[in-house]
Amino acid sequence: MAINVYKFQLTNDASEFNRLLIAAMANEMTHLQDFQIKLYEYGWKPSKSRWINWVISAVFGYISRLRGKKAILETGIWVENTATKHYDELLQTIN
Repeated sequence: MAINVYKFQLTNDASEFNRLLIAAMANEMTHLQDFQIKLYEYGWKPSKSRWINWVISAVFGYISRLRGKKAILETGIWVENTATKHYDELLQTIN
C-alpha cells in the first residue's frame, strides 16, 4: 500500500520534498520485495483481490497530494504506523 501512496503523492516538481518521497517509496519497494519472496518461499500466493488495495492506496495518495504537504506527511505517518502495527502482529504469530 505504501508504495502506491508515495507514487500518487509525487508531483512534477524537481523539489527536495519529491526526492524524499521517492526515497521513501524506494525503501517500501525493498520491503515489498522481501515480503513477496517470503510469501512464495512459504508456498503462498498474493491475493486475487490485491487490486482493491492498489485502488485504495492510489486514492489516499492522490487526495493527500491535493491537500498539500502537511496532508502528505500526515498520510505517510499513518501508513508507516499502520505498517509497523501489522508487522508486529505478524511477528507475534511466528514461532
